[in-house]
Amino acid sequence: MSEAIAQSHPSVFNFSNILRALFKHKGKILLLTLLGLLAAAGVYFFYPPVYVSQAKLLVRYVIERSGVDPTIDSTDTRNRETAANAINSEAEILNSWDLAVQTADVIGPKKLLPRAKNPTAAAAAAKISSGLNVTLHKGDNILFVSYRDRDPELAPLVLNELITHYFIKHLEVHRSAGAFDFVTQQTDQVRAQLNQTEDALRPLREKAGIISLSSGTTALQDELTKTEDLVHDSEAALAEQGARVQQIDTAAARKANSSGPSVTPKATPAGIAGTSVKAAPALSPGSSAQPAATAIPKLKASNAEILQYQSLLSQLQQLHKTETGLESRYTSANELVQTNQRQIAELEKKRRDLEAAFPDLPDTIRGLSGRSGDKELNPALEKANLAGLKAKTAALKARLHDVKEQINQLSELRPRIAELERKEELEEANYKYFQATLEKARIDEALDPSKMPNISAVQKASPSSLDTTSRNRIVGGLAAGGLAVGVAISFLLELVLNRTVKAGSELESHLGIPLLLSIPRRNPKARALPASTDPSSPKALATSATNGTHPAPWDSGHFIRPYAEAIRDRLNLYFERHQMTHKPKLVGVTGLSQGAGTSTLAAGLAAALSEVG
Repeated sequence: MSEAIAQSHPSVFNFSNILRALFKHKGKILLLTLLGLLAAAGVYFFYPPVYVSQAKLLVRYVIERSGVDPTIDSTDTRNRETAANAINSEAEILNSWDLAVQTADVIGPKKLLPRAKNPTAAAAAAKISSGLNVTLHKGDNILFVSYRDRDPELAPLVLNELITHYFIKHLEVHRSAGAFDFVTQQTDQVRAQLNQTEDALRPLREKAGIISLSSGTTALQDELTKTEDLVHDSEAALAEQGARVQQIDTAAARKANSSGPSVTPKATPAGIAGTSVKAAPALSPGSSAQPAATAIPKLKASNAEILQYQSLLSQLQQLHKTETGLESRYTSANELVQTNQRQIAELEKKRRDLEAAFPDLPDTIRGLSGRSGDKELNPALEKANLAGLKAKTAALKARLHDVKEQINQLSELRPRIAELERKEELEEANYKYFQATLEKARIDEALDPSKMPNISAVQKASPSSLDTTSRNRIVGGLAAGGLAVGVAISFLLELVLNRTVKAGSELESHLGIPLLLSIPRRNPKARALPASTDPSSPKALATSATNGTHPAPWDSGHFIRPYAEAIRDRLNLYFERHQMTHKPKLVGVTGLSQGAGTSTLAAGLAAALSEVG
């Protein structure tokens, strides 16, 4: 039995105990419920009216952009969590103290606090903050903004001013309107640095004759390789043509020796072999022409002039081809380009002088070219080609020398040019970045807060309407609070603070033994229970005769007798069920506390058992 007692720990919060606690303290519960209903009725009828104005703001997206940071768009699907946080930040901006202070300054503390003696901006802002409510449903991008006030005219006015200042505050927080001056200064500073770098780099490039270091180096290397190839080809062609001219001269000498001595014409006073000078016609006496207007005699070109002219044409043709290639890779300030142009100008002047002195040179050259396909070699043409190849080779060598000199010069200037070009590239990238940022800042500065594309008012501040939400919550809380407080007090007193055994079922559950009968604690001043036995019996008469005021436990008029007789009957049933027929039988009675009534119960039980024999 001790094990059963040790293992049984029943909870006091069972259904029977709860009902017993509610029934025992039903008076307290009813009283507190009534008080709660009275308080709720008072609040319902005497609560001051409150008016509310509502507005809705649609936040399509939020752009985080400052003067030096990149743009962050909350519409990016990769940043959904960031977008949700951004919309929550808009609600925090609406609830911010700064926004409430700005709104209070515009409306005025006296208008917001008409009953205050000395209204201040802080108190007015506190009133706006307490009456403002901003809600956001999960997964939605609409902000529900409401403001409550006892003045029906003041509620929509405050809400309209609050939303107007919110748009301005949104620009100050998220955009670069305030950073326009800073970005402008940075842009000007970077531009000045870039101009200084370009000014330092320009003379070096002009001196090296390049546009950029990489392209100039590549072009010079290509030009050097190409010129060297041309020099080699020209020298090979020159050697070939020299051998051909030498063969022609040898053949001509043999032919002259076989035909006899030749007569060489004397040179004319003009010093040009093979040309004749015609005398100018005499002027008639009546002629008005002056002697200075005498016609210049046309001289016939000799082989020397033909060879010289043909060499000039060959050199000019080669120089023009070179000019075309140089202009495609270098600027006009390049030293190679300028040298080539000077050579062309000099040869063109010589060509024009020869054509002026010998007008038949172009026709002679065309005639010689027309006969170049004959099988018989033309000595004059071959010598002219030889002279052209010599001039071409000399020009190519001069050009090769110039290219090498320019490469050497570029090698000396390369470190400085490379350093300045890297600096120029970095400063140009910074300038482009700040230029783009400046455009954004200029747009943000000029942006009208009421016409922002990302946030718009779905519903402006609505007219005031009576708000009963707060009153109904208070009324419901008071009405249900009285009943809840009463029930809580009954549970506290009966199930928490008072841990005594109050029913037989508790005794059975705690001790784990069967219970025959539970006897309630009786008030000694209570009226005695009626006797359960016949009052005319001799024993009852003797008892009442000896003690007329307080009956003895064995007296039929004692309150313990009905309980003792019930115990007797249950003991007899227990003996019969367990076939306990032996005599005598011992029944023990004991008590666990002082004044438990053990003697009274033993006397009453003995009297009841004596009556069955």
